[in-house]
Parts: sequence; structure tokens; C-alpha cells
Amino acid sequence: MARFRHLMALFITYLPCSVGAQDYALTVTENALPEKNLYIAFYPESAGGWEAEPSLELKFELPPESKITFPFSIASGRYAVRAFVDLDANGILNTQASGRPLEPFAIGIGNDRRRPSPSFRKSLREISNHHPTVELELRYPKGWQEVKRDSAAPPN
Repeated sequence: MARFRHLMALFITYLPCSVGAQDYALTVTENALPEKNLYIAFYPESAGGWEAEPSLELKFELPPESKITFPFSIASGRYAVRAFVDLDANGILNTQASGRPLEPFAIGIGNDRRRPSPSFRKSLREISNHHPTVELELRYPKGWQEVKRDSAAPPN
């Protein structure tokens, strides 16, 4: 039943598709937080930066598996992709004053790069029939357990 709930959440998020969209695969690795929500955003190259509106946003509940692959639809093109696990269920990525994430996060690896970069331009990658899979590796910043612990604490 839990597996069905994960798939149903994904299906509901997956329903709105843009014109000209094609089906691709997104693989998320290093999941250690089943039943938490994962938010994923796809920004087209034309957005110019992370502060713009993404062209596609996905949200789903993480299953117990450490590696998850699921489909998504988007028009082929160059995109920067990022995601975060919402530990405190507030729908936003908690950050330090410097902008560094406090919750587990992932940034897509741009074409011809070996590591993810917080730079929008360096995170751009082609999503097309020639490059049909996007891979995201969740990273766990120092102190993320405190966010998780704080979210379980009763309000004052």
C-alpha cells in the first residue's frame, strides 16, 4: 500500500504536461529519508538563474529505496535542475544566512561537468532523446539532522 501511495503522489504531480513535452527519466540517489517530500524544479536556460520561475515542478513522497527512478515530461532543451528534501514540511528549502542549504538537496550536473555546481550556468544540461535521463544525488549538509529534530519538536 505504501508503494501505491508513492506512485499515486507522483501521478498526481505528473498530470500537468506542457505542449511538446516528451517523456524522460529522473533518477535520485542517496535517499535516506523515506516518507519525506522531495521537491524538484526544472529551470529552462532562458530563465537565466535560480530566482526565475521553473518550467516544471515535481513533488513526491520518497520511498524507502535509496535509488529511485521515475518519469517526467518536459519539452526537450537545456535545463538546470535542483531538488531538496523538505524535512520540516514547510514547502521551502531552509538555508543559512549565506544561502547554504540546511536540508538535504541535489543540483543536476551540467553537460561536460563531473560535479554539481551551485552556478546556474554550470548546471545547465541537455534533456532530449540523446540525453533522456537526469541524475540527482542527494547531499546531506552539516547540521541537517538538527532541522529534522527541530521539525519533530512541539511548538512553544
